[in-house]
Amino acid sequence: MIDIYDIKSNNLAPSSKLRNDEDLLFFRVVDKAIKKFILDEIEKLILLDNVDNLPEQMVDLLADELHVDFYDYSAIIKEKRHLVKTSILSHMKKGTLFPVQNILDTFFQESIIKEWFEYGGEPGKFKVEISDSEADYTQTNRIIKMIDSVKRTSQHLENLIFIKGDNSILNHYGAVHDSGRKIDKYNPI
Repeated sequence: MIDIYDIKSNNLAPSSKLRNDEDLLFFRVVDKAIKKFILDEIEKLILLDNVDNLPEQMVDLLADELHVDFYDYSAIIKEKRHLVKTSILSHMKKGTLFPVQNILDTFFQESIIKEWFEYGGEPGKFKVEISDSEADYTQTNRIIKMIDSVKRTSQHLENLIFIKGDNSILNHYGAVHDSGRKIDKYNPI
């Protein structure tokens, strides 16, 4: 089998087009153009497999093309790439809490979603616990926007809980201390 990188256009041409030097020159120019504009750039054509090597502008364009939920253009490139790479799976699993967990995992060190039946709450409600030294209640509106952009409309966020492992002092809503951890609770309802 002939590899795409080894093929020459004059091998595909009819013999009547290979009779003089001008024709041969034409095919050499075509080969150089194919190499420069197609073969040397072919890895960019396979975008999803190559997201980790794409420049940031291409990642932004791909995110727009894939309709990535809650895509943050100001995010760092690592977060953008993760959102793009997982967007198809997130779209396939819409209606479950997978997209919520995915978006939280993109922006925070650790997050746990607890559904209503896991803590004895009301049907259709869930809680989110975020363990991240950088996260606090000042990000609440952004986090709620993230969650709302991907969750099922019949699901309702009951509590957003920030857990700090370093016992840092925060301005907070209803803090609780639990075995050396500082817990910050925000109830959006």
